[in-house]
Amino acid sequence: MDKASVAVQYVFLFTLVAGVVVLLAAVQATRDERRYESAMLRDARRKPRASCSRASPPSSPALGALAGLLAAAGATVAG
Repeated sequence: MDKASVAVQYVFLFTLVAGVVVLLAAVQATRDERRYESAMLRDARRKPRASCSRASPPSSPALGALAGLLAAAGATVAG
């Protein structure tokens, strides 16, 4: 029983470390995109009417709605 408990703890630690590595990789992969979006939003504050349409494309609400529907479906299945 002790060996199984130790094995489960090692699997948990491995999973935790792997999750942190994936999170860091995702943050690094989107760094340039976040810089671009930040620059667009700064520009939008200076010239509100000229840049707002470029800073938030019309597909953003659709993507948000799709993400909400998928999250609701996942929560329903999990429940």
